[in-house]
Amino acid sequence: MLKRYKLVSIIYGGSGAQYADEMNKIILRQSEEERYPITSKIVMESVLTGDLLTNITDLFTQSEYCLAFLTADDCCIRDGEQVYRLRQNVVFELGMAIYRLGRECCILLSDFDPAKSNVELPSDLKGIDIKVFSAEDREAVFTDVLNKILRLSSKANNGEIPRYDKLLQRNEHYVNYDELFSACSNLDTKEDTYLKAVLSYWYEECASFEHLEERCLYFLERIGFVSMFGRHTWVDEFLERIKTLTANYRQQDVAYCGKKQIAFVHNLTGVVREYAQFKLREEHPKREDYEELLNMLLMRPAEMSGVTNPLALTVYYDYLGLLHLHLYELTNDVEHLQEATACFRTVMDEYADYTDLGLKIWPGFIGYNLARCYLLQYRTWAKAEDAKNAQRYFSIASVIRKSWLKQSGFSQVIRSALSYEYFICKIEEINSHNLLAKKTVEQIAQEYKLLERELESYMLKSEQLERLVFVQNLLEKRQQETLSDSPLAEDML
Repeated sequence: MLKRYKLVSIIYGGSGAQYADEMNKIILRQSEEERYPITSKIVMESVLTGDLLTNITDLFTQSEYCLAFLTADDCCIRDGEQVYRLRQNVVFELGMAIYRLGRECCILLSDFDPAKSNVELPSDLKGIDIKVFSAEDREAVFTDVLNKILRLSSKANNGEIPRYDKLLQRNEHYVNYDELFSACSNLDTKEDTYLKAVLSYWYEECASFEHLEERCLYFLERIGFVSMFGRHTWVDEFLERIKTLTANYRQQDVAYCGKKQIAFVHNLTGVVREYAQFKLREEHPKREDYEELLNMLLMRPAEMSGVTNPLALTVYYDYLGLLHLHLYELTNDVEHLQEATACFRTVMDEYADYTDLGLKIWPGFIGYNLARCYLLQYRTWAKAEDAKNAQRYFSIASVIRKSWLKQSGFSQVIRSALSYEYFICKIEEINSHNLLAKKTVEQIAQEYKLLERELESYMLKSEQLERLVFVQNLLEKRQQETLSDSPLAEDML
């Protein structure tokens, strides 16, 4: 799961500007060459304009680590004796960094040995790690400091130093969907305000990444949730901003990833973003809209790209399947139905288990689509195997989607949005029992009644009543369709 780069703030005073610049370049070079998710900012450069305190406070709020330089020219005369001390700006900024980040995440670098000199340090700064360097070993010491920061970052990553290297060639890409909204847990809990703030946070985090494949994969990690934000102008604005972030790839992206791989993920991101924007329109997309997106995907086929990242391939085959399914519904061309089934089956069999072992977000989405395909195939060819598979995948999707509603890591707003996905799936699962004649009318009617009670109970605490009213209307429609020819109809409805 991709997370914002770790930010290192660099503080200096006096002649420390040269050292700060060298440290900054070492961090950025390591980030570029080794793909460590780390970046840096020199504080003096960052706060030259605007309100000093506000800018520094914001910077340390965003930072995970702080480096400060003590230089030999930071000296004064006290009681006739030369005393070394930190510049006042460094004392102020380092003190704030310690308060925000803790001593362990702050390091003081000195171009002389404070233990052999008369150094005046504020009592609050005592105990901080001090690294001494000279002209001869400066680069080695700076590199050692960077390695310490990387080791510290590994503590939050199961003991491994995180790297975003060769992302498109990995054989697993696990997303912790429990944590997807955790960074937004302190935001306003009112529905529209909260959802807008989440998209704003996602955009800012996506923009913080240096490389195109990182930005694309970050967006693809979240694309399954975009539809739940509803049809609002601010959702479209978010997608347009993502379009700008992922519009072009640079020569260094091609050199690192290879032309085919970077072109594949760039094209895939563009297609799924446009698909999401289609769904925001009031009018339904037309056949030519879906055909255009399908052709765009097929221009950069996964099989020819060399990409092995299971998240990218999950999204590719899911959206390829969705486009074929929409075209089948518009044309009744069974080749589209067969292609859709094959795409969804590929994801379920080969990739979904390597993207998420917790909430199973993708199996929950794709299992439902696969069930729909098998049901349509059964109605076309009346094969018993298709009926069996339809029931199997409806059941899988319903169980998974219901578990989302119990996820305590999600805010009530998110659980309410996901409840729509569960109730829609459950209604269609019960309806499939009727279409496949697998249960009696009485049994189906009872299932609808139980679901109706569950829906009514959930609507009392949901913040997405408009969507759930749509679900309620669909439930009533399915009940009427099931029981319209039954003598039980009058009693049950």
